[in-house]
This record gives sequence, C-alpha cells and structure tokens, in this order.
Amino acid sequence: MAEHMESNAGGSSSQPTFSDELVLKLIKFFDDSKEKKNNPSKHTVQMVSEALRLFVVEAIQRAASEVRANGGDTIKIQDVQNIVGQLLLDF
Repeated sequence: MAEHMESNAGGSSSQPTFSDELVLKLIKFFDDSKEKKNNPSKHTVQMVSEALRLFVVEAIQRAASEVRANGGDTIKIQDVQNIVGQLLLDF
C-alpha cells in the first residue's frame, strides 16, 4: 500500500494521499455495471481519494485514542479491528 501513497506536493498541506492510479483501479474493480465502460473524471478520482484518506486518518485517530485510554503506546491491527464497526456506522 505504501507504494500507492504519495505526497500532496501541489496541495496546501504535505499530507499523504492515495495515488490516482490506485483509486481509479478501486473504482473500476467495484464497478458492477455489465459494460464496465465507466470512465470516472479526474475530479471524481480526487474526491474518492480524499474520502479514503479521511477514512484512514479517522481509523488511526480512533485506534490511537483507544490504545492511549488502555495505557498503551503502539497501535496494532487488533486495535483498528476493535473500532472499525463503529467507524463504518459513523462514516
């Protein structure tokens, strides 16, 4: 996944984003139309990329909060799994 993350050098912040190539592949993978001829615009790809970024950031923040509340200092996959249900409901 790290190879599909890139720095947002052109933007106002230096937060990592998902590459347009990865997002486009995800959109096409989940395209359930029979023709699969949908060609999302660049704006659509950017919007989906931002939604994915926000989802991942929120997951990390919630998992970190839970870890800190339990006296830990390292996020493990188990910590993310513990918060994902409520995260999906809230998102």
